[in-house]
Amino acid sequence: MAISLLPGVKKKRKTGANGQESGAATKSVTLSCCNSMASESSLEVLRLDGNQLSGSLPDFTILSSLRELRLNRNQLSGSFPEHFGQTSSLTHLDLSENRISGSLPELTSFLSLKELHLTNSKISGKLTESVGQLSMLEFLDASSNSLEGVISEAHLSNLSMLRDLDLSYNSMDLKFSADWAPAFQLDTIKLASCKLGPSFPKWLQTQNNFSVLDISGAGILGTVPDWFWNLSPRLSDINLSNNQIHGMIPNILLTFAPFLKIDFSSNNFSGPILSVPFDVSALNLAKNWKGREVEFRNTLGLIKILDLSSNKLSGEIPSEITNLAGLVGLNLSRNSLSGPVAPKIGQLRWLYFLDSSRNQLIGEIPKSLSQVSNLGFLDLSDNNLSWQIPSSTQLQSFMLLHTWGILDFLGLHLRNHAQETKYLDNQSVMLAIKTMIRL
Repeated sequence: MAISLLPGVKKKRKTGANGQESGAATKSVTLSCCNSMASESSLEVLRLDGNQLSGSLPDFTILSSLRELRLNRNQLSGSFPEHFGQTSSLTHLDLSENRISGSLPELTSFLSLKELHLTNSKISGKLTESVGQLSMLEFLDASSNSLEGVISEAHLSNLSMLRDLDLSYNSMDLKFSADWAPAFQLDTIKLASCKLGPSFPKWLQTQNNFSVLDISGAGILGTVPDWFWNLSPRLSDINLSNNQIHGMIPNILLTFAPFLKIDFSSNNFSGPILSVPFDVSALNLAKNWKGREVEFRNTLGLIKILDLSSNKLSGEIPSEITNLAGLVGLNLSRNSLSGPVAPKIGQLRWLYFLDSSRNQLIGEIPKSLSQVSNLGFLDLSDNNLSWQIPSSTQLQSFMLLHTWGILDFLGLHLRNHAQETKYLDNQSVMLAIKTMIRL
């Protein structure tokens, strides 16, 4: 037997003995109805996700046959009931995106649990070690809460079935012995903002089949160990940003999976961009290349996103950058780049985001820029550029996202056609641009 409320549907449906659905529409639904289900001992699935449910969590131990409980995306508040962790039949529990307070209770009775979703639920305190007794657990997501304390081998050692682990954006400190070899093989590893450093966690060496790895903001120092570049051949998304990693990135990137997304920003990697595979779809190396000119190689042909912002790059923007035919986003802001904007920038037909602000660029903005029909964000402020505003209607479709307006050309020397100079009065450059894009 199951009761399910789909998003936007305010009706309770209960299947009767004759197989027919019954029940009347209600203006709103609260969890107080669950207390009246005590006699419904055969209820196995309860889905109330995506509604406006409020109040505290009731005692679901009265539903002794309940296997699946989904209460995510509601407004539930208060602490966990005293006997909450004693619903032994549960296999799926989703309490994510609520306002639950307090710490997670002991879960020793959830021995059948396969999925535990707790993301963004306002849970605080320590993650109970009883999680480590859930030997059937395959999916654990406790991200974006206020959890703290130490995560030890006791939390994870018995989880041989675990495939997806997400503890991101908490204040937890993961401390394992140097020779710890977990029993699981993970597909997704998300530990952003957890403390893993100062050295690279050696237990990652034991994982050889994962596709997603996020250990950003993990307090990792030093160079990347050689073994790290020989990780899973299935790797498609890697994030090492916001650490203090230095050294060079090796050519071993060629072994990674297709459509790789790489974020190595806010570190101290040095040297040139090495031979990156054609399949790479996103490369973020912001705040890395300190005081060196970046070498662009033809092997960057299919990169979709290139972020080199907030570094100390100097010299001219290399002309080879316009060979990145599939480029969608380009961020070179907050550097010391000089010379002109790449004259053939118009070759980047798919470019949507272009930010070269806060550099020392000179000369005219290339007329070819008006040929980039997909351009939706353009920031060239705080340079020494001049511009004869093109009459092309391409600019009328710009959707700007800058703090001070939509397009930000502040600090540019604008020249315009006679019929358009009437907009360049004592208001601001923004008035002219806004008029052109018909806001």
